Amino acid sequence: MRRAIWIATAIIGTFTTFAAPVFASAQSDNAELLKTREAVWRSWFANDRKALEELVPADTITISSGEEKWQAQTDVFQSAAQFQASGGKLTRLEFPRTEVQHYGTSRFCTASICTKRKWAANGP
Repeated sequence: MRRAIWIATAIIGTFTTFAAPVFASAQSDNAELLKTREAVWRSWFANDRKALEELVPADTITISSGEEKWQAQTDVFQSAAQFQASGGKLTRLEFPRTEVQHYGTSRFCTASICTKRKWAANGP
């Protein structure tokens, strides 16, 4: 058993040695992507239209669990405005699980999001 663990460790060590520059670049890309993801969500909850216009490109597609329809940029803007109009305020934002997948120059981020919100008297 120890030999199998050592061999696996040696293989992983060799792989990471040769792939370190790629991983370093990917980690840097991931960090920037995750920073942007948080900025998008905070802008959405604040209905900061100017920030959303900068952060959410026109060709954006969002896919949310439990929803039949994928959303485009205009849907993102509308839902942010609806949240604010309903009196919603963000009090906590966490991402307990996140995966970033790399396909060529594209990055796909899937995440679980945990929010705590409060509502004004007229909210849900």
